[in-house]
Parts: sequence; structure tokens; C-alpha cells
Amino acid sequence: MAEGKKKKKSLEAFFNKLTPQQRSDIEAVGMDRSGAYKSVVIKAVPHAAIVYDKFYIVANYNKAIDEVRRSEWRKADEEHKSFIKGQRYNLFRNPENRKPEQTADLNTLLLLNESLFKAYILKDALKVLWTYVYPKSASKYLDKWTHGPKRQDWFLLSNLPKG
Repeated sequence: MAEGKKKKKSLEAFFNKLTPQQRSDIEAVGMDRSGAYKSVVIKAVPHAAIVYDKFYIVANYNKAIDEVRRSEWRKADEEHKSFIKGQRYNLFRNPENRKPEQTADLNTLLLLNESLFKAYILKDALKVLWTYVYPKSASKYLDKWTHGPKRQDWFLLSNLPKG
């Protein structure tokens, strides 16, 4: 049996053990973006809100940044390939976890590569989402982040990472 199917079966078994009252008391379910989980939750507790786990959202965005980095590496000349390849974790690290030389290298990379600069700035802008207290404000912000006509222009910042 495939891994996703095992997880789906496990979650279905969990919900099947709950009483109708227990199911109706569930207000929200936190999860990653797995389609298998979502389909089970929608079927078992259709009234419950689905809340996507911040960890998985950030991990998915880091994966997107890495895809941009790999694409830029493929386009780079030989002189810049090793530098781009060596910056993978600098693109993911929080500023407080970077050494001064790592920050300097990251700044150089971002100055030399517009695509990685935009991806990095959007990553920082995504972090702002979790600072909102009111759901409607967070929803507006996320909508602007994802669907803005020129989202990179909306978020483009003139300062480079500080460390």
C-alpha cells in the first residue's frame, strides 16, 4: 500500500472511532497541504475549518526558493555556479542564525541575482502573515501576497538582509 494511502486509512480510522457528538465538536483541523488528509477531513467533519501548519507552508516556500536557485545555477556561467550552489542554506537561514560572513555572501548573491533577490524578499514578506491578529487582515495580506498584479513590486524592498 502506498504511503499516502496508509495515512489516509489511519485518519479515516481515527474519525470512525469518534462519536457523532465528538465530530460535531471539532471546530478546526491543522494539517500540511496533503490532499489525502484534506479529503478525509472534509468528508468526516465538513463544518470544521482547515488550518494549514505554518511549518509546512514555510517548507513549501523554501522548496520554491531552492527551485529558483537551481534554475539560476543552470543559467550561470562557470565562475558563478559554485557560489550559487553554496548559498542554499543562507537563503533559508533566519538572520539571527547567520554568521557575518554568511550575511555578506548572501548580500552578494542577492545583488547579483534578481530572481533570487525577489524570491528571498517574498519569503520575508510571507513571514509577516503570522504577525496579524485579525483573520480578515491576514486574509487580505495573503491575497495581496499571492494575487497582487505585480507582487514582486509590491514587496520589493531596497535594503538587503541584515545580520
